[in-house]
Amino acid sequence: MANDRKKKGLIVDMQKEENLFKNEISDWETWSVVFHSMEAFEPLVQHILKKEKLPVVELEECKPGTNAVFKAGSYVIKVYAPKESGLQTERDYFTELFSMERAKKLGVSVPAVIAKGEIADKYLFKYLIMEYAHGIELADAKIRLTDGDKRYIGKQLRDITDRWNTYCETFNDIDVKERALRNTRWNASPDNFFKERRDYVRSLAMHDLVYVHGDLTEDNILVDDNNTLTIIDFADSLLAPKEYELVGLVCEVFKFGGPYLEGFFETVDVAEITEKCLKGLLLHDFGVNIIQDNISDIDEIDSIATLRSKIYHKLKANR
Repeated sequence: MANDRKKKGLIVDMQKEENLFKNEISDWETWSVVFHSMEAFEPLVQHILKKEKLPVVELEECKPGTNAVFKAGSYVIKVYAPKESGLQTERDYFTELFSMERAKKLGVSVPAVIAKGEIADKYLFKYLIMEYAHGIELADAKIRLTDGDKRYIGKQLRDITDRWNTYCETFNDIDVKERALRNTRWNASPDNFFKERRDYVRSLAMHDLVYVHGDLTEDNILVDDNNTLTIIDFADSLLAPKEYELVGLVCEVFKFGGPYLEGFFETVDVAEITEKCLKGLLLHDFGVNIIQDNISDIDEIDSIATLRSKIYHKLKANR
């Protein structure tokens, strides 16, 4: 019996030794301190590369998001957070796969998927291996862009969103209206505005849902030497009104800038764009953050009318 226990203990110890990923993950906090660590992920990633018969090379850092992302030679590998992190890993993985395939079919430049799968280690990790997309993030490219370049980028983004902000079958379980009503980020807003926003969202008819990328930020738009765009990071995609996509572009990517708006819109109608941005903001999962970062301190937004006025004047000031 004692020998049996020793054997069982030895097997367990060997299994522990065989784990390539050593860190403990029990919630978002424990995941957030490790997902950008090359040291923590290198053994696991190199094993995945071997498994997929790809060259095993040293990892390089990529800008972290929510999942672990590293450059490995001419590839980028994304390792999704395991379920122990509390994140919607399964949904994110399949959403990203679906969205990249759809974008490619629509003629949008996205990285090619080289391999996909999962690996059972200390935790069950899903992964995607993609070709490395050459270019720099729009956030870093802006310093060299002329007004003409900005118009060209705005025009490309209009073409991209016209292609994919269209009818699409259901591909995940996100209900944009219900999520907006449950969103606790708005709890810090002034009481009157909080109630007005809730009533506004409740009144919206969700008959105009289309596919949206959901996170079309400066970090997820790559620009090459010819100012041609490639789009990355599709894990936040969902079905929503077009305005959900538009508000992120106008406020965060364009920064209300005239040349971008001129490229994106055939005619810049400030009042019309204001209303579209208002709808998008009040629905958006990160609407509070977009307001805080680009429009005003949320404490200063005491009503929808105040928010509308601030958006309008931001647009007007950049014309």
